Amino acid sequence: MPGDDPLWPVVRNEYVANDLTGVDAISDDQNVQRIAVFYDGSCPLCRREVAFYRRRVGARAIEWLDVSETAPDEVAPGLTRAAALARFHVRRRDGTLVSGGDAFRALWRALPLFRPAALLLSLPGLRGLLNRAYNIFLRYRPALQRAACEPAAHSDRM
Repeated sequence: MPGDDPLWPVVRNEYVANDLTGVDAISDDQNVQRIAVFYDGSCPLCRREVAFYRRRVGARAIEWLDVSETAPDEVAPGLTRAAALARFHVRRRDGTLVSGGDAFRALWRALPLFRPAALLLSLPGLRGLLNRAYNIFLRYRPALQRAACEPAAHSDRM
């Protein structure tokens, strides 16, 4: 059972039933900081991916911050708007800021459906593989963004 396994972090009273959305993670400890996801809302790929994650169980306990709508100075302590637009960032509950593959692992760890993937990708060798894969994705992101916008452009012509 996940609650008995030390690799599965369980917070007392972490989940509360909700008739409309299933189960949403909340904390009854006012001192526990929520994780924060910093994403580029002007990027069609990023918007779609964040929308996907926001529909998942546990997403309501996450602070979702669209950095494309913020002032050009610091978005959060240690994070500029330019850096946040260039790479995916997550502020973990302990306040540390992570980016790239490590940010995805932090997000996945907060979402019960993705927690097994986060734990698997924490194993030696796989963490580095995830970070390398994310860095490769960044090279192709501009082309993928253009491709994601093309269907909308074609539908406007009809």
